[in-house]
Amino acid sequence: MESISHNKVDPRELYLRKL
Repeated sequence: MESISHNKVDPRELYLRKL
């Protein structure tokens, strides 16, 4: 889960990207 720490992506954007 270090990728999230490295990437400055919001949780909402991640959720939308997962859809």
